[in-house]
Amino acid sequence: METARSSHHGEVLPILSAGKNTFDFFNVMAYDAGQNFKYDVAMSNYAQAVADPSKVILGTTINSQWGPTGSFVETQANNIARAKWQASNNYGGFFVWTLGSNNQGMTFAAQVDYINAMITAAKGAN
Repeated sequence: METARSSHHGEVLPILSAGKNTFDFFNVMAYDAGQNFKYDVAMSNYAQAVADPSKVILGTTINSQWGPTGSFVETQANNIARAKWQASNNYGGFFVWTLGSNNQGMTFAAQVDYINAMITAAKGAN
């Protein structure tokens, strides 16, 4: 857990529980939370609150993101592993923020290839 923990930690759980029968899915923005963010714990907490892991979507990014000691970029290997992990644990999929607006100098074709590698890993998980 990051030492500079958000004052908003956990405040969404009552809203999730109340809306679990209203919304089709819930996106977990598992980026911009620091390199030590426990995305697996966040996903589990969301799934428990909505009582259905298949309604919980893992958010990733291929751009630089916030960290308590400065910006960083998640590795492609980590993003691929996370895409596979969510599928192996019966979550509802993943999304990538943001295709076509990459701040790492990746061409659009390279971004598509990167995301396709994540899709392949997720499909091969089960």
